[in-house]
Amino acid sequence: MESAFTIFIWIAALAAAALLAWIAAVFASRAIKQSMSAKTPEPFTLQDLREMLASGQITETEFNTMRGAILGSFAQSLDPPPNQDVKPGGTDLDELLKWEERPDSD
Repeated sequence: MESAFTIFIWIAALAAAALLAWIAAVFASRAIKQSMSAKTPEPFTLQDLREMLASGQITETEFNTMRGAILGSFAQSLDPPPNQDVKPGGTDLDELLKWEERPDSD
């Protein structure tokens, strides 16, 4: 009877240790996720830049540089894929309209 009680105590101790290890892993996982998400700042918007310029946090030169970077990345996402109908690097509005209106050649 005493050996059955000893076995029960060991099983309970192992179950408690496993439960504590699982709880510690959950908390560690949450802490890692929070620290990683805190390291990726939200990108600036043009409105953010305007507010920073108005409050004096950035200079006019810094504003123009960052505005150009934002608008440049936006313009790159609008560029059509390379095609023979459009001049390489052409972002002229008329060129884009011609590219959009061209008939599909299947």
